[in-house]
Amino acid sequence: MIMATIANKGVMMEPYLIDKIINSYGETVKTFDPKVYDRIITQEEAETLGKMLRGVVVEGTAKKLNKLDVEVAGKTGSAEFKDGEAAHAWFVGYAPYDKPEIAVCVLVENVGSSSDYSVPIAKKIFEAYKYKK
Repeated sequence: MIMATIANKGVMMEPYLIDKIINSYGETVKTFDPKVYDRIITQEEAETLGKMLRGVVVEGTAKKLNKLDVEVAGKTGSAEFKDGEAAHAWFVGYAPYDKPEIAVCVLVENVGSSSDYSVPIAKKIFEAYKYKK
């Protein structure tokens, strides 16, 4: 939700699970529309964060995503949770950078580096999304 908020220029949306209900005849019975929860940061703050997140992909720990057909913004992270255990690998991000359509969060537990584990999974998600369109 935080990545989507940054992508939405500071506007956080209410989460929902169902887009529409379709009956057995393939007819749409009911649709559910996205709803704004609140503006939690200013547009300027969101744009500043977006530039920093794009930098992580262009020249930082998520640069494996820089060669995609779509520009991605995101952040990697490693969450250490227990001495002697490999960290959890994180990636959160959105694409396209200039006109976002998708936000993702990837968490791979007990593996170590986010660049080696969560970023390649995010890459596959972004590629699949682009291909499906």
